[in-house]
Amino acid sequence: MSPIDLLFLVLLLLGLWAGFARGLLSGISRLIAYLAALFLAARFAAPIGQLAGEWLGVGRFVRSMIAGQIPESLHNAQVPPEQLRPILEAAGVPAAYREQMIEYAASHPLLEAIAIPYTEWMHTVLGLILMLGVLCAVFNLLLRPLVKIAQDFVPAVLNRAGGLLLGGVLTLFELAILALILQAFADLPQTAGLQTALSSSELLPPLTHLAQTLLTGLGTDGLLPAAIQTPPTL
Repeated sequence: MSPIDLLFLVLLLLGLWAGFARGLLSGISRLIAYLAALFLAARFAAPIGQLAGEWLGVGRFVRSMIAGQIPESLHNAQVPPEQLRPILEAAGVPAAYREQMIEYAASHPLLEAIAIPYTEWMHTVLGLILMLGVLCAVFNLLLRPLVKIAQDFVPAVLNRAGGLLLGGVLTLFELAILALILQAFADLPQTAGLQTALSSSELLPPLTHLAQTLLTGLGTDGLLPAAIQTPPTL
């Protein structure tokens, strides 16, 4: 079993325990809060992430990663799209990024054409993480009084059993989004170590597929970068 799979299993067990401890109604409210937060986060991740990313200098970080992979003399070169395509294919750049790079190459220098798709992706992921965290906290806070009022009317056995089940479901959803983010980060330049760690995982592909299904079900087609929207191969 790979270390990544072991981490996923430990987190799942912790989620089951947390669900059992908190009970059925808390599990329902947390699941509703998570899905509602994900629904909204996917729609505002790009603009929020761009603001946060520009403040944090994400673009400079991405360009510095890519600059080391390209001869300095080519940084500002204009490479025709038809010449760039075979180079990107030979370098193993994922198709989700490759087509965007080829499109940008028509009007941008080589370094910028390659950096922009990665930067847009990282901005959106940053926005998704920030929005998801904030909205989950807000929704859970709003639902907490209702949970406290209704909890006394739920039988103890049903409360614990239902909490265990919903704790597992919620944790699977959370792990699925985590797996999707890890998989996409592995596509970035200079992440060979992460790529190696993820390649041995047996749980990553089904979790990533679950995340893709969840996002599609929430109507996010076209709202997130192609690196997220492209369904993984099982």
